[in-house]
Formats: sequence, structure tokens, C-alpha cells
Amino acid sequence: METVVVGLDVPPAQVESLRWAADYSRLNGDELVGVVAYSSPQSESPPDWYEDDIAKVRKQAASELSTVAPDVPCRVELIDGDPQVVIPDLVNDEGAAVVVVGARWSGGFHGLGQGNIARHLAHRLRTPLVIVPGMGGPLQGSPVVVGLDGSVNDVTTLEWAVRLAEAVGGPVSVVYASDPMARSYPHPAGATVADQKEAIVRAQVAWAATPDVEITMTVEVDDPIRALTRVADQVDGSVIVVGRKGVGHLRGLMLGRVPARLPNFANRPVAIIPRGSTD
Repeated sequence: METVVVGLDVPPAQVESLRWAADYSRLNGDELVGVVAYSSPQSESPPDWYEDDIAKVRKQAASELSTVAPDVPCRVELIDGDPQVVIPDLVNDEGAAVVVVGARWSGGFHGLGQGNIARHLAHRLRTPLVIVPGMGGPLQGSPVVVGLDGSVNDVTTLEWAVRLAEAVGGPVSVVYASDPMARSYPHPAGATVADQKEAIVRAQVAWAATPDVEITMTVEVDDPIRALTRVADQVDGSVIVVGRKGVGHLRGLMLGRVPARLPNFANRPVAIIPRGSTD
């Protein structure tokens, strides 16, 4: 049994991320860990008030989990501090397979002023991160949409998407989108840069072929974000999977334009897969 970490707001501001995490945990037989990053609103509080508030927050978080995921093994972890710092530490300690957060997650009961936590975690985590602005199609049986661009991280990204599709019993819809200007830059062999990248993606798709999962490929000459959201809407995908360009630490700042912006435009979950991740 692996661990799925989901960020909770108490009281809940967005439940779609918890629903997606619960569905994912249920299908994979994983334990669901709801994490609340708690920070007292008062710098000096009586000890009994602090303990009472902690108990209240824990009870509310446990109620969220039991309501949305009554049939999934789950527990609450309430941690003190800035979620941008403590969440990655918790994920490492848990050895989590996946982290799920809402696009508008504030980070906890008193998580005001924390900024865009989802974006920050996307830069820092070396674990697949699913950002949920909305639900999209149901996870069970729905297509998994994956964006590939011919980069070295594509193999890891496609492997993760295929494994998810196997678990949910749905197909994989690969999208390769090239900017129209890329068609004008020739490769020394005569093909354009876009043509060369498309050939790489087609080879990756052929390599990943499995009798258990149907894999189709769509080629779009358009901005990748528009292409991915359009295809995901057409097939009613349960998630859009993209790869992160960085590999952690300082180079982890290179999130990439598409994974950085896609959660702002997609109306369904976006999974950001770090290089080398096999979970």
C-alpha cells in the first residue's frame, strides 16, 4: 500500500481535490493522508485555547475525509508551519506516491496570505503533483490526456500516464502540439524542428504500446496549452498529464511554461510529473 497526500482546507474551500485523491486512492488501494498546515492566528494564546483549536481543526479535517472517502484507509496529519515548507518535508517522510492539492488551496485553517501554494509545490516536489481546479470526467474509465513535446522527460511522463490508465481502465490520449513558427525552422536533414520532435513522440508512443491500454495520438499546430485543454474537453479526460523540465533543487525552478500555466486554464486536474519519477 502506497500513500497519497492531499492538502485540506478546514473548513473546506474546495472539495474537488479531495474527491480526486479519494478516487485515485480507492482505485490503487492506497492510503489517503489529509494534511492540514496549521498556524495559530494569535501569537500569544492560552495553552488550553490552542489545544482546543487544534482538536477542532483535526475533527473537521477527519470529518471531511470520512464524508468524501468513507471506504478508503485514511488519516489526518496536522502540521505547524508554512505549507510551502512543511508539505515537501511531510511528502518525503511519508514516501508519498502522489500529492494532490486544489488550485485555490490556501494551506490550512488559518492559511491566509500563503500565496500560490500549488505553484510553489510544483517547483519543489520531486513527487508527481496533481493540481485540481475542477473535476472533469470521472476517474474510472475516463481518458488520460498526456502532453508530449519530444523532450527527454517524455518517457517518464508517458509511463506515468499509461500506469494511471491501466488502473482506471481508460485509454490514453497523447497530444503533440507545435507552435506554428516551429514549422519554419528546418533541421539539417531537411525536416523542420517540429517534424523532428513529432517523430520522437511517435516513437515514444510506439514504445509505450501495451495490449491493456488503448493509446491514440493527436497532432496539433497550436499553442500547447490551448491544444491540451481543447483535446481534454473533447474526450472529457479525467486528468491532463505533463512533464516538469527541472529535476529538483535549483534546477527544479525550471518548471516549464506549459506545466506552470496549464492549471490556470484547464478546468480539470493537471498532473505534473518530475523527471525520473516512476511512482
